[in-house]
Amino acid sequence: MSLSPRRSLAPLALLAVGAVAGSVGTAVLSPASLKAEAVDRNEKMAVFTSPLSIGRPGEAVFVLDSTTGTLVGGVLGNGGFNTSYARSIAADFGDRAGLAEYAVVAGSTDNGAGVIYIAENRSGVVVAYGIPDGSGRQFPLVPAGKFNFKAAMQ
Repeated sequence: MSLSPRRSLAPLALLAVGAVAGSVGTAVLSPASLKAEAVDRNEKMAVFTSPLSIGRPGEAVFVLDSTTGTLVGGVLGNGGFNTSYARSIAADFGDRAGLAEYAVVAGSTDNGAGVIYIAENRSGVVVAYGIPDGSGRQFPLVPAGKFNFKAAMQ
């Protein structure tokens, strides 16, 4: 008894259809990565998100406490916040009296690394802080550059 060519190709055709349907279903039904890119503030603090980097997709959430000049952040992963960042930024702006007036935005550099830009009104200084790449521990936020926006206007 011989099998017809059509019958012998049927299992392969069904396998191909199943593979395509599974791939499409996985792509459509996969959970989306979280991405907020938001900022909210009041007189004493600002809460904002920043992208991490191309090599490490996702974002970090940061809190800037204007009364203490402290910037802290964390990355949410499996099981909670597993990476943290911290810096006392008051000295970066010469604020010894706790009178700083901060404004903050987040973005990314040309190479895709996350960066935080903080401007302080009294000093006229903008400082860019790079977000270190890594996970599972605490990292310091280190200034990547600064300029005086008030001096630039004179």
